[in-house]
Amino acid sequence: MDKQMNDILRFNQFLTQKTLPYVKRFIDVRLKDDKRWIEAQLKRYTKLQQAIDAIDEMPHKVALQREYKQNLLNLLKEGQKQVDADKEDFIKGLNKLVKDETIAVNHTIRVKEMALPYTLSIKDNPIKSVRKIWSNIVLFFRRKAVAIVNWGQRVLFRKGASREVLKHRRIPYRNMCRYFLNVSLVEHSLPVLGSVFKSYSNTLLRFWEGDDNLDEQFQRLLYGDKPEKDDEEVQRPAALFNQALESNKQIQIEIDEQLKLLVDRIIDDFAKAIAKVDTIEMPRGFYRHTKVEKRSKELLVQSLQTLALWQNTHRTLLDDWILDVEVTLLYYSVYGEFNLLYENVGKFSANNLSELFAQIKALLSRVKSSVSSDKKSKKEMLDIVLKAEGILSVELTDRVLAKGIEMLTHCFDDDFNHLSNRINSLTNDISERRTFLRYKDYEKATSSSEIRSISPRELLGFEALPKFNARVDQIRQNVSKHLERARLNLVALGTVSDFSLESALLLLKSKQGTASNARLTVVDGFERALAHLAKVEEIIQAILNLLAKDFGEAINSFNTDILKLKNTENVIELNLRVAKIKAVERTKQLRKKLVNIAKHQLLLVRYYYKRVVLFINRRLKSVKKSQGVDEDVRKVSFEISEFIGSTQQSLKDLPFVYQRLFRLSPTNEERFFVNREKELELLRQS
Repeated sequence: MDKQMNDILRFNQFLTQKTLPYVKRFIDVRLKDDKRWIEAQLKRYTKLQQAIDAIDEMPHKVALQREYKQNLLNLLKEGQKQVDADKEDFIKGLNKLVKDETIAVNHTIRVKEMALPYTLSIKDNPIKSVRKIWSNIVLFFRRKAVAIVNWGQRVLFRKGASREVLKHRRIPYRNMCRYFLNVSLVEHSLPVLGSVFKSYSNTLLRFWEGDDNLDEQFQRLLYGDKPEKDDEEVQRPAALFNQALESNKQIQIEIDEQLKLLVDRIIDDFAKAIAKVDTIEMPRGFYRHTKVEKRSKELLVQSLQTLALWQNTHRTLLDDWILDVEVTLLYYSVYGEFNLLYENVGKFSANNLSELFAQIKALLSRVKSSVSSDKKSKKEMLDIVLKAEGILSVELTDRVLAKGIEMLTHCFDDDFNHLSNRINSLTNDISERRTFLRYKDYEKATSSSEIRSISPRELLGFEALPKFNARVDQIRQNVSKHLERARLNLVALGTVSDFSLESALLLLKSKQGTASNARLTVVDGFERALAHLAKVEEIIQAILNLLAKDFGEAINSFNTDILKLKNTENVIELNLRVAKIKAVERTKQLRKKLVNIAKHQLLLVRYYYKRVVLFINRRLKSVKKSQGVDEDVRKVSFEISEFIGSTQQSLKDLPFVYQRLFRLSPTNEERFFVNREKELELLRQS
């Protein structure tokens, strides 16, 4: 009995000092990682809230939220990579540890103990019951024989005898240690590991809920609904994060209690097994090496399957959450790109265009002040007007107006092109395929058949993105129309200024004209020119208002469309919509292809028809000429009409300003075409 106790104590040392710490270390690392992750998220959230409360500008708040989402996205992707780490090595490492620690123990232990009768049970199978009855009968006769021998010894030799009926057992100690330290420990540890993995899922779900709540608050803030700091909804994300932290502490306590019960249970099972092994109740072959290895391999496969199911759950949960973060980050990024465009347009208007308008006003004011004096003779006024005409021709028309027209022609093209490119780039950053579970059922191990998938980039490309791009193109066209009006007003400004000075010159050169009349003509003309400049300034301000209003509506509509992707419950509807859109696209492509084929065939028919008609006409003409009925007539009407048509087409290809100038003035007035060699060449070709 003392030997058995020593063997049990040695097993206890293996369990409590080697294998159990290995399991506990794995669990503690996971729980500590979860705790660090929770604390880091809580710290990041607190820092974000403080930064948002500290500033008033909405673009800066969006930039902070965008940075927060980008960091969260990187963190989730990193967590997704770590889901599969060390889980398979954990089971294999435990198996190797047990083999290494038990290789030095005795393979078999021989035990000699008092033989006791077996207890019959109705649960035993017939063969086992027969074996127990036979063993008890044999034990009965052995005990009688020993009793007779003890009686004879006392009678004949006058001394007491205490012989007992003993039995010998061979205990497969090494295989039993390996069985209980590896197989039994893993079997009992799997529910504990399941509790750890379920706790991790609950932590992620709480943070996901808190992140969604934070998004809802920020959406309300963007729409002008600023919540109070004491509002329960405002405090909800922090409350959820604190709940996750408290849950982590609670699960740590529960895991320690479960491991303590697990140790007591395994030790108790080992003690019972070592007392029964190599008996009818538990044959020695139960712990044969081949059986233990087979059971160990089966359990390894089973445990790996269980861990793989939890890996599916965690990987899918992170994948589903990443979809939400990517969609929200796309909205914030588009909002940020619009703010950048609006800021660039505002800076261009405040710096470049304001400086240009100030130069125009200064030139017009200088000329206006030079002719404003009433004490000027007709000759002096003539000299002043001629000098003013030279100033306007060189400085206003050739330098300032030409520069202004050039600036208003392509001033915002780069900004809109950059916006379109960035939107396409941001859309391409959205994942091609995302997995999820319906009803967010992430609190259990999940098989691959339960996982659904969706293509958010495909859905964006078929619905939300085309609508948004169409709105952006419409805004761009409206801005182009406003810029065209601004250019026309600048051209009108220059035309009115020139016309006023030319009218004043005509008055001064005529006998009836006076210096006073000429002065009034110039002043009145410049007033009308300044009115055109005021219209240009109004148009630029209208462009800024248009961008703020229309882009705001477009982004809000885009946000509404992409937020539908976060609701994965209607996946069937989304997939049907994708299939319908694809079918419509295929129908359009087929229709377009058939139309192109029909056009091509029609052109071929028309071509061959003309060739046949031309051939017949030529043959008829040759026959008529041979008979002297017809003669050659030279015609140029076709060439003239073709030349006129090509000239008109070339004019249409030019910008509106140059079409206007070409029709109103001769092409040799190159002062309207400063740095316009390309357009001059086109005009000459026309």
